[in-house]
Amino acid sequence: MGYRFQEAPRQDCVEQVYVHDVVEDQARRVSAALVNRQLEGGLGVAIEFDRHQLSYLLQWQNFQAGSYCVAIEPSTSHALGRPYAEAHGELAWLRHGDERSYDLRVAVLSGELEIADFESAVRRLAPDPPDPLSNPREGFGSG
Repeated sequence: MGYRFQEAPRQDCVEQVYVHDVVEDQARRVSAALVNRQLEGGLGVAIEFDRHQLSYLLQWQNFQAGSYCVAIEPSTSHALGRPYAEAHGELAWLRHGDERSYDLRVAVLSGELEIADFESAVRRLAPDPPDPLSNPREGFGSG
């Protein structure tokens, strides 16, 4: 079903990774959430991160029965890995003694009101989200 609506667990599933085209606010902050409306009142987990620090938003999903899971992952690197990062000048190295800090906020969206408030804030930034079933790009195969 794409990235916007998740499927029920099934057999013979192949894991999927999406690299989202994100929209940031004026402070270059990006927000994303996973929401389950089937729970009474609704429940979600939201993340907010600085696009200067974490350039990509990945969504990993595996709908295999018995190991069903979905993850949203802000990342310094593309899902295509080291060759992609090297080819695009994005490979980040930390040498001995180096350190790096990231500003990341994780929040629980509890209930319809918090979910609706989050969605309204996102829709102000991206009123017309992309087609959740659009064709893969950037080196990803179609199946």
